[in-house]
Amino acid sequence: YWNDPEVLQKLGQAMGLGAAGEAATSAEVS
Repeated sequence: YWNDPEVLQKLGQAMGLGAAGEAATSAEVS
């Protein structure tokens, strides 16, 4: 999962937008 380029890119974008908390929550739920 963490080696998926698309996932890493989305995480990077989320963190860049200041939504790291939401991204982490979504990752834990799924």
